[in-house]
Amino acid sequence: MLDIRAEADCLAGSLPDARCLPAAWMLDDGAGRAIGFSQLRWLLGTVGLSGRETLVIYDGAEKPTNEAWAVAALVHLAGQAEVSVLEGRAETGRNGWPRAFSREQVFTAPMNLAAMTLDAEGAGPTVAALSDFARGRVATVAFAPET
Repeated sequence: MLDIRAEADCLAGSLPDARCLPAAWMLDDGAGRAIGFSQLRWLLGTVGLSGRETLVIYDGAEKPTNEAWAVAALVHLAGQAEVSVLEGRAETGRNGWPRAFSREQVFTAPMNLAAMTLDAEGAGPTVAALSDFARGRVATVAFAPET
């Protein structure tokens, strides 16, 4: 379980064994775009993911937000084996687990390159583009080359 709410909310009460990794840490590189895959794969390792697990994204909303779908798409593209989004609110009780400052696990899953295209003039995918991909509205996501 990956709780993508604000870190303080997750740490105050989350689902059993949920790891706290706010969506903003993955979806905002300072310009409103997704962070790069090297940073993302490092972050996923800090919450103990290797990419072989089944991962459920929880955002605490009644209906999953675009950010929840975008995170699901991003971790899927990064190589996460199975990803789903929890629909609806769930009763939270135990505190969520904070991420470590170093990797607990090395995220080693191969990236899903077949679902990505190169957009040399673009700035990377938006939350809306990632959300559309996660919902099956588009078949690929365009990424700008890293510089």
